[in-house]
Amino acid sequence: MPTTLTARTPCARCAATLPDDPPGHDRGSLCAACESLPFCDDCGDRVTTVHTTVDDGTLCTDCAARWRECECCELYTSSEDRTVNDGVVCDGCRDYHYWWCSECRLYARSVRLLDNDENVCVDCADQYRECLDCDRLTSSTYCAYCDAHQRDDRIYDYTYKPDPVFHGDGPVYLGLELEVKTPSRALEDCVDIATGHLGRIGYLKEDGSIGYGNGFELVTHPMSYTWAIEEFPWKVLRELRVRGAYIDNEVGIHVHVSRDGFDSPAHVYRWMKFHVAILRGAFGLYRTSPRARELFDHLKRDRDFRRIWNSGLKVAYARQPNELAHLRDPATGEPYSISIDISELADTRDIRVCQAFRQPHTRPIESPRY
Repeated sequence: MPTTLTARTPCARCAATLPDDPPGHDRGSLCAACESLPFCDDCGDRVTTVHTTVDDGTLCTDCAARWRECECCELYTSSEDRTVNDGVVCDGCRDYHYWWCSECRLYARSVRLLDNDENVCVDCADQYRECLDCDRLTSSTYCAYCDAHQRDDRIYDYTYKPDPVFHGDGPVYLGLELEVKTPSRALEDCVDIATGHLGRIGYLKEDGSIGYGNGFELVTHPMSYTWAIEEFPWKVLRELRVRGAYIDNEVGIHVHVSRDGFDSPAHVYRWMKFHVAILRGAFGLYRTSPRARELFDHLKRDRDFRRIWNSGLKVAYARQPNELAHLRDPATGEPYSISIDISELADTRDIRVCQAFRQPHTRPIESPRY
């Protein structure tokens, strides 16, 4: 008796044998695997290898060949914006991660700033040189900004503020401003000494508290503490002093701290409390100085300063407020320790009494620096 053979329908896409009553499709019956494949947004065919576009579309391999793959996000784009790497970048990546090179007219992820505020890629930057006082590129010795603010004596005017050049590893960076006075006859020599040692670490500015021709403000670019200790040319201070530079009670020093050095608002608040404690000691020491009174009148206009000033009583002399100060008795030479605090008068906050409480010495005796 002959055997009866039953014809099975193949998948219209992959030719796999289909079960009885397979799902229908306008191009024929499909197996379950092919039925689950997505459609290409361009040609409408089922997609085996998915190529995703920047707007979350789906392309098959044949249609993707007419698009370009963004070199940054690796999604497919119709953008024609070319990069210095001979690739293409999509609109989103271009706006957030790339800059336009004004020389080669291509997009690059790393650029340098010219003194006309235009950007150039790393390759095109080779035809320029760095300004001697900042990191902008120029075809001259100084960029246009630095050249416009520099006097013949190589001291910049007070408004000069170049783009910062960071030295060392962050996030904490410190910038030094040291006001230095010089005899008029020694100014040029002191400028030679300072600029010769500083190089691209810093620059010189005029300052109102010094006066024209009487000195300068030595300003550094941001430095990490470790870098400053190891790399800053500290001997410049000794050489300036030997040449006649000096300081007095009309000049001072400022240290700027990067915002990224603070990890939270609480960290900022602790820092402010510490410095207010230092100011209490400084204002007490210079209580008869008109400049100290002027500074205090200026600071107390700030709400945060007033709140910290009025809420605490701690005093700091070059140490944390909760640390003891260590002295020697001038009559006997015996060391002792003191805690410094402030007591308020009951009827006013404008007058405070600084008190030192003597205690037994609390640390090993060191060389006389008490």
